[in-house]
Amino acid sequence: MRQLFTILLVVGLVFAIASQSSAFDFEEEVKKLAAENAEGYLGPFPTAFGTVMNSGLYHSANTHRFFPIPGFDVMVKFSMVQVSDEDLTYEFMVGDSLVLDVSDFAGFGVNELVLNPEILYPNRETPTLFGSSSAEALTSDVDDLAAALLDAGVDAAVVNALRLSGDLDTLASDIPDLPMAPGSGLDMLPMVMPQVSLGLPMNSEIMLRYAPPVEVPKIGGEASFLGIGLKHSISQYIPVPGLLIPDVTVQYVWQQLKVGDLIESTHTAFNIHASYGLNLIVFSITPYIGFGMETSNIKVEYELDKPGHPLHGAPISFDLDGNNKSRITGGVRLGLPIPFLKVTADYSIGEYTAATLGVGISF
Repeated sequence: MRQLFTILLVVGLVFAIASQSSAFDFEEEVKKLAAENAEGYLGPFPTAFGTVMNSGLYHSANTHRFFPIPGFDVMVKFSMVQVSDEDLTYEFMVGDSLVLDVSDFAGFGVNELVLNPEILYPNRETPTLFGSSSAEALTSDVDDLAAALLDAGVDAAVVNALRLSGDLDTLASDIPDLPMAPGSGLDMLPMVMPQVSLGLPMNSEIMLRYAPPVEVPKIGGEASFLGIGLKHSISQYIPVPGLLIPDVTVQYVWQQLKVGDLIESTHTAFNIHASYGLNLIVFSITPYIGFGMETSNIKVEYELDKPGHPLHGAPISFDLDGNNKSRITGGVRLGLPIPFLKVTADYSIGEYTAATLGVGISF
């Protein structure tokens, strides 16, 4: 059974990364970054992951019966989220100052100069976790150094004299390159997840998503997942006898994924959705629509792994909230001629867009 769940729960980005590239190590790349750049690198993660986690939570507003035998369904949902182009890069933070030794050069009158790194490295756009897998180091050229020297108060005549003598090139060679963490090269986030729903009293229904801890390469440990939700019919309280009205329900879902000792993500969703079932000669069709309010958060903890850096080994901890706040969803569930077999498909529009397909049995 654990092997079955391991195959089914290729959950989200960390699983996709592990299978896509042997050269990309998710945990290793994150741990190289100080907190402010780790936040930029992982910035789109809670939004993208929250979108995919909160997809496919329902496929009908009808609730399973409880008496005399509880109804249930067992589904496998496959969701795919498209990460927006603006979230494929972020601006790398280079710090407040860089000290340059100028004791071997005439004209400065001092042994050291404090330069502005933002002027030394003007092009600081680097990949996020979802960005390009071929990240290049940030570099500074002679013109960048000249601009930084002028910003630090060095006379323009001194800068020009250094340029003519070639000393400016020598100084520029002392400006270190800053290596960047590569992205995964994945701008779409997939997730495959088992989902079980069971009828409860009072026209209610409980939903469970679960996978036992499984070892996942390149994330530094096991990944485990739990999601639980409760759905309740509100159309039962609408006193319109004899009128054809859709089923309407409300649903609350809480989900959590832990990725080794590195990341813990928590996601909630409150949905109201409606559906109307039509039984045709060969098959049944149930269109459904819904509106959801949702939250997403990740907690990140690690020790900086950057030998030579003054903070090497320092503990780093931060939280990131997703930008996904609400979504609208439209979809359809088909009942096929094969007994109890159901197929679902829906599309959601929120901070990111998501498409979900599902297949399973319903009784």
